[in-house]
Amino acid sequence: MPDIYNSFSVAALCKPPQNIIIQTDSTKVNQATGAPLFTGNMVLFGGALASKVAKYYEDNGYACITYAENATHFKFMRSSAEVCLVARSTYDYNKADYFVVQIYLDRSRTVSSM
Repeated sequence: MPDIYNSFSVAALCKPPQNIIIQTDSTKVNQATGAPLFTGNMVLFGGALASKVAKYYEDNGYACITYAENATHFKFMRSSAEVCLVARSTYDYNKADYFVVQIYLDRSRTVSSM
């Protein structure tokens, strides 16, 4: 199922108003840094490779768990410690995938990232 359907399901459970923000909207997301340019709490779908805003939060130390990779492994990291290490040679996205669900604060904004 495309991520946009998951976004609507989560939005339906949240207190109104809900706004779905497209990351290419330069009035809502700084296109150079990925910093959000709007107020309020948010739910992010997709990690730093797919989301400018998720990358912004990872790069600026808000997210507790970050993503990294090298030639042989995909890695979820907490600071410099590997939390989950997956060998590229064993990964088959047709059968399973890996993700992190986390909640963190950006000043007064609560961010839920999946």
